[in-house]
Amino acid sequence: MINDAMKKVNAELLNVGTCNLHVIHNGFKAGTTETNWHVENFCMNIWSWFQKSPARQEDFENITDELNDAIEKTILYFSKQCHMFREYFLVYLPSKQQKQIQSNSHYDNIKEVLMSNISKIRLNSILFLCQSIFDRFLTWFQKERPLVHLLYNALCDLYRTVLLSFLSPEHVRSTYGGALLDIDFKLAEKQLTTKKLQIGEESRRLPVDVPASDRATFFHDVKLIYHAIADNVKKHLLLKNTF
Repeated sequence: MINDAMKKVNAELLNVGTCNLHVIHNGFKAGTTETNWHVENFCMNIWSWFQKSPARQEDFENITDELNDAIEKTILYFSKQCHMFREYFLVYLPSKQQKQIQSNSHYDNIKEVLMSNISKIRLNSILFLCQSIFDRFLTWFQKERPLVHLLYNALCDLYRTVLLSFLSPEHVRSTYGGALLDIDFKLAEKQLTTKKLQIGEESRRLPVDVPASDRATFFHDVKLIYHAIADNVKKHLLLKNTF
């Protein structure tokens, strides 16, 4: 109604699009679901395993005293306590609680991830994405204060950060604002090499027992994730809005 009234005097409200928090959340999800890593399923299976059973929480506490509410931050907790998860799910449960894990799809999915040599590397790279790109934006713009005047620059900075995570700086240059949307991020010759691809220091320390083929697949998947995020976010960012 307000916008209709303004149009009668040759004016209108500035369209800032839909909820930009949802845009960023959906962009992140588009990346994490682009591969067969099944990160979301693993996190939900871990969370459900303990959340729905106080007895299981107690069992796990017998192995490690650091459960508390950290299980809800599954990736971060897993990256720090990977050996304890392996001990609990791959050693303790099969030897002490066989009935619990028989024909249990949650357990089977968790076991499959834990038995993979590259699972921790994958989860650490996703954690890096959260912490280095998305957390600051999402935390800042969920505050209960007027921040719309900062939104445009924040969205530009976030999209630039995504692009610079997998594209050469020479290709992105000092491009800013709506011009960022004109960058062709799929050009093969503009992609960063695996040595420069942004995956975080923890992920960069690949275990020596990870086969070369798995390493190659991992880096290929990371590029797919970045491309999916960039593609999804690009479609929904209103960086070329004008009055």
